[in-house]
Amino acid sequence: MLRVKFFRHAIIILATLIANSCFSSNDFLLKDKLEVNKKLFLKTTYSLSYASSLYFLDKLWYSDYPRSNFHFINDNKNWMYMDKFGHAFTSYQLGIYGYNSFKWAGYDEMTSILYGGLSGSIFLSAVEILDGFSSQWGASCGDFFANSAGSILFIGQQLIFDTQKINLKFSYFPSKTRVENKRLLGNNEIEAIFKDYNAQKYWLTFNLQELLNITSNNNIEWLNIAIGYGANNMIQANNSNNSTAYRQYFLSLDVDFSKVNIENKLLEKIVKILSFVKIPAPTFEFSKNNVIFHKIYF
Repeated sequence: MLRVKFFRHAIIILATLIANSCFSSNDFLLKDKLEVNKKLFLKTTYSLSYASSLYFLDKLWYSDYPRSNFHFINDNKNWMYMDKFGHAFTSYQLGIYGYNSFKWAGYDEMTSILYGGLSGSIFLSAVEILDGFSSQWGASCGDFFANSAGSILFIGQQLIFDTQKINLKFSYFPSKTRVENKRLLGNNEIEAIFKDYNAQKYWLTFNLQELLNITSNNNIEWLNIAIGYGANNMIQANNSNNSTAYRQYFLSLDVDFSKVNIENKLLEKIVKILSFVKIPAPTFEFSKNNVIFHKIYF
């Protein structure tokens, strides 16, 4: 079964990430220049964004396919779990920006953590319900779990550490596999960013000393360890009979730009918006009983 749900709402999600990043900025126009009720503004923006996104998805996407009674499907074997990592990543990142948006609007810490942190899984789960009423697809228990996992990763750390010591990030580099099935994996590079799971990688990045509360006098607190997961040679969703498809595990380095002093305000904002992307770095790859060292890996 064709499974490109992440692609359907990826554009909306990325737009939301950028918008919420602007809401959380200390120099956002509405904070300094206009007299507004920020809580009302946030509620209105969220309500309209969610409602319009779901409405247009329903009308522009699902209306082209026959409807059905609500039903579940089991697609956990598809894409070697790469689509599940995509759901968790999106839910986690939307949780970060949702939290910042609620804080910007003046809500207390607990409200911002819970309501903001859940914003990603709420939106993605609503899309999942639309899938459940489409005979072409169906609601996926695995997707619901992945959505919740992303929110839990954010909320749990915020409650325990009052910060995000472990970040879930994304990287992409074009794959050679896409040419074997462009219809499914992307007809061009823009589509491939969202549809080619062979080219995507997901990373947990952290500063080991900070995570273990080890005091140090070094000046590289911005340097993180990154543990990654990916898969390759996947031509279609179900690769159970594809002997060439394989999983990849990575050990690499990353930079926590929140701990880097950037004096240029424009550059600081750009870095903040793109902070969900893992930087290219030297990387060990573990796959098929092989260990490969990449001088630079995306």
